[in-house]
Amino acid sequence: MNMKFQYIVFFLMILAACGTSSKLKYAEKLYADKSYAEAAEVCESIKSDDPLKYKILALSHFEMLHMDKAAEAFAMVPDESLAPDDKVKYAEALKQIGNLGESARIANTISNSEAGPEVLLYRNPLVQAPEDQIKVYAEEFNTLDDEMTPFFYQGKMYYLSNHQTMYTPRQNFQWNDKPYLQIADTSGNYNNPFKKMNSNLHDGPVTIAEDIDGILFNRNVQPKGKKVPARVTIHQKKISTLSDSKSEEIDFFATEFSYVHPFLNGNGSKLYYASDSPEGKGGMDLYIVVRNEDGSCQEPKSLGDNINTAADELYPTLLTDSILVFSSNRASGFGGLDLYASTMDRDGIWSEPRLLDLPINSTRDDFYMIESPDVKGKYYFTTNRDGNDNIYNAIIPNTLFGGWEVTLVNSETKEVLRGDTVKTQYEVSSIPSEVMITDDSGSIQANANGGTLNIVANGYKQSQAAYPAPKHAYFRTVQQKVALTPVTTLDVNGIVKDEKSGEPINGVKIRVVGANGTDSIITLENGTFSQAIDLKKFELSSYVDIQLERAGYRPKSISHVKLESGSTQLDLNSIADLTMKKINIGDDLGAILAIKPIYFETGKWDITPQGSIELDKIADILLDNPQFTIECGSHTDCRSSRKSNQDLSTKRANATVQYLVNKGVGVKQLQYKGYGEDLPVNDCRCEGAVKTTCTEDELALNRRTEFKVVSSNEEILAANINGANTNGSNGSSTSGNGEGGNTTANNTNGSTNNASSGNNTNGNSNTNGNNGTSATADSTAGQNGSTVQPTILPALVEDVFVIGTKKKYAGFTSFENTNAMPAGAVYMVQVGAFLEDVDTDIFTGLEPIHVEKTQTGFTRYCVGMFTSYGKAEAAMQMLQKRGFTDAFIVGYYNGVRVPVQELHNKQ
Repeated sequence: MNMKFQYIVFFLMILAACGTSSKLKYAEKLYADKSYAEAAEVCESIKSDDPLKYKILALSHFEMLHMDKAAEAFAMVPDESLAPDDKVKYAEALKQIGNLGESARIANTISNSEAGPEVLLYRNPLVQAPEDQIKVYAEEFNTLDDEMTPFFYQGKMYYLSNHQTMYTPRQNFQWNDKPYLQIADTSGNYNNPFKKMNSNLHDGPVTIAEDIDGILFNRNVQPKGKKVPARVTIHQKKISTLSDSKSEEIDFFATEFSYVHPFLNGNGSKLYYASDSPEGKGGMDLYIVVRNEDGSCQEPKSLGDNINTAADELYPTLLTDSILVFSSNRASGFGGLDLYASTMDRDGIWSEPRLLDLPINSTRDDFYMIESPDVKGKYYFTTNRDGNDNIYNAIIPNTLFGGWEVTLVNSETKEVLRGDTVKTQYEVSSIPSEVMITDDSGSIQANANGGTLNIVANGYKQSQAAYPAPKHAYFRTVQQKVALTPVTTLDVNGIVKDEKSGEPINGVKIRVVGANGTDSIITLENGTFSQAIDLKKFELSSYVDIQLERAGYRPKSISHVKLESGSTQLDLNSIADLTMKKINIGDDLGAILAIKPIYFETGKWDITPQGSIELDKIADILLDNPQFTIECGSHTDCRSSRKSNQDLSTKRANATVQYLVNKGVGVKQLQYKGYGEDLPVNDCRCEGAVKTTCTEDELALNRRTEFKVVSSNEEILAANINGANTNGSNGSSTSGNGEGGNTTANNTNGSTNNASSGNNTNGNSNTNGNNGTSATADSTAGQNGSTVQPTILPALVEDVFVIGTKKKYAGFTSFENTNAMPAGAVYMVQVGAFLEDVDTDIFTGLEPIHVEKTQTGFTRYCVGMFTSYGKAEAAMQMLQKRGFTDAFIVGYYNGVRVPVQELHNKQ
């Protein structure tokens, strides 16, 4: 009978004489002293079903990594007897034995107020299929005992083992009742050069730097009177002294904490290890120490928040100085300790660790990975997936890649692009493009198998990043910073066509309306357009409205169009329907514009404020389409007499026409007719003594005004289109009254001599005249000394100027003539001169508009055309009051621009 068996028999005989309470107290003490194997033996000797017995038994088996026994014992403990931390261990034990459903159920019994972040990961465990390209194999020298943490010396593998042979009898570790770990070799310790390093306690893991003749390894420290070692330290010795047992503890460690799992980088200058020192985040954390040439150490530094968590981080190893592999029991893994890989960037920051795939990891403990010194793509690691700790190897093909993190920054401001939408397209046909959102660090996680990545971010020029596929690519997270160049202008192009015929439409004004402004474009003769728009007017990743306007066509607005492009070119046809419908005779402009019903007060025909809002829409389209004549037809319901309804509808139709005339619409564009109750849209009639049974809503449908197109003058339409203003992006004024010079240029506003009679205020043709006489003059030198072509001005019969009641310039009145100037002179009011073309929409309501391009590069904008200097002066004063403070009067004599002072001297 051996001594251990005698001890156990004697121990159980003593316990048999004790009561259950005494045994439980003793078991609690053993558990607190980390004598887990003995604590479990005591609990198993207790015959009662006391919940505390099963709780201590479960926790002891958990610490000894007997997860099946731990889960079985936990199941015997009522939920109310388990603290939240106990339930987390119960959930972990179930997770490790593959019972994910029950693990999630236990996690759900923890209240949210008591739950830590790991509980959520037990409630929703990670489920992943194994990577079928990775193959793992158990090493042939494994036994039914433990083999772990291999290392190589002079081309041969060594490792830690607790396998007992006739050559290595030793005492057991009280924690798990297994022999202490010793340094072993595959030959069974016959020729083990490290055997002198073995002591009566745990020795190892071992790390060697042959370049500096250095060995570092772990050794237990066991105070006197203690069964279980209190802590672990790191010892060092020289390779040249392997023949003796001498070693020394590294000098910088505090005596009350453990320092485990040392690992040296290739030249021995840096030491990585794990420790439970109090400055950590909880459990065991990873640290780095820089070693001096004499072997002394500088101050330890944590590997940072990306690596360390409140869980345990253990067994750091290096594949290169920038690739760290370590193990952690954080709940985000598959169960137990899992292997993670992290890559250091140029700033010395470790990347977010990447969980290695199944089957490298398992639901049990997987830890301590090193590469083979002989076979590329072969790595050794330790796992207890089959019960005991054993050494496995993993074969990883070089076609597998790890993480690829691309950080995007603005090339001008250097700011990272947080929350930006990025479209990715890889140069590999099997990988589909993705739309991704950059995180708070401005990064996206790219697909490392893609090789080359095309990056399309809204508002930036397209760029590329490439994955270099370096050594150990599977473990590496490549971190790249890509500077994207902002796109300040975007060349938009396309074509506008007739919806029915498909023919291109010229002269269409396209407005792109964004959050900070508008850009306008005019289509050419073939219906195409191509123009650079200023992206500063549009917020990145925002939506814009596209508006289409053209005389003779229904105005069109396309809302909420995403102006998204990472290049300098954008085909608007690809993101919007750029077709337009013609306005035909018989069309109802009210229906086209979707205006609301124009209501009148009972028995009255005054236009209400609400009605004026709708009529302004009709006025706008008629001012833009002087070729159309419409009929304003007013209808009533059937109540009251037929005659009174007829009279009332006629008055309302007439009032509608008068309102539109006051808005500047030509009289010849308008007809009116009162239809009374004769043309209802439904069957609501009142014949003789018959009273209608229609509801008020049904009757209201008949009280309507229609605006039907009755004719179209194609000659006016042609003049209107040919006289369309050229416009560009808004520029900033660089000159006011100070910009002068007796220089003129061709009038591009489209004023024409083929004028229509009547009070046309649209500004596209002269009033009251047929073929007016053009005034011409020879080229003349301006004040700036340059020779220019004089403007050809039409002869005037009366003054032409409207500061209309249209849009924001409403409410102006006319002034009487206040001064006499030479006969034959014509006057305009210049409102500004600009180095760049501006959108003439800013002068909307001031008509006619004249645009003059000078040889000095300025573009002048003038409004009105007067034979009366007094009226020109009055118009100038009104413009100045309305904010055009630089407005001044210019004169033309015989078609040549002449300063008004010279004209005054001609009197």
